[in-house]
Amino acid sequence: MSTKTSMTVMDALNRSVKQYDNTFKRLIKQYNDTLLAAAHKIKDNVSLQVIRANADLAAVDHDNENAFAACVDELNAAEAAFIARHENTVVSL
Repeated sequence: MSTKTSMTVMDALNRSVKQYDNTFKRLIKQYNDTLLAAAHKIKDNVSLQVIRANADLAAVDHDNENAFAACVDELNAAEAAFIARHENTVVSL
């Protein structure tokens, strides 16, 4: 049985918050990418952009430098928009 912890998106990204030390170990083991996990929980338009950008990056031909760079730029923009919108949103991870 996994224990869920409610925290803001920024707390989930900021591993230096002392009260969550053991939680971060569990989150990294369970999700690896806490921002993507939070996006899956929230599921609004900005979250879906993060999910789609992650999928595009995974699927792109990594030998095609231009396509890879475009996917990285798309992911960075999607994550920045997600953080701007949801930094204080509480999620249960």
